[in-house]
Amino acid sequence: MFDRLLEIFSKWVDFINPFVILRPYDDAIVLRFGRYNRIWKGGALYLKIPLIEEVLQQTTVLQTLRLPSQTLETENGKSKVVIGIIKYSIKDIKPFLLNLTDQD
Repeated sequence: MFDRLLEIFSKWVDFINPFVILRPYDDAIVLRFGRYNRIWKGGALYLKIPLIEEVLQQTTVLQTLRLPSQTLETENGKSKVVIGIIKYSIKDIKPFLLNLTDQD
């Protein structure tokens, strides 16, 4: 019970906090009343209007995603293991955060 109250209090403080610190490798978009307002670049301290503006942050530098290994069998009966790696970075944060439905 107490941990749930602490979590609610923490989210409320985050919600009414007017300061936003962006790490150098993050970008953010600001939503005012749920609509796109502006983009903030990383590595700075910004001021938002509590209860009116919401900030969505995302890492935009090159990231690596490892795919699970797969075992394939060739036509002559030999087994081969294939490992995949995907590298990506976000160039424009607005369509990434506002137009995608599943970001995970």
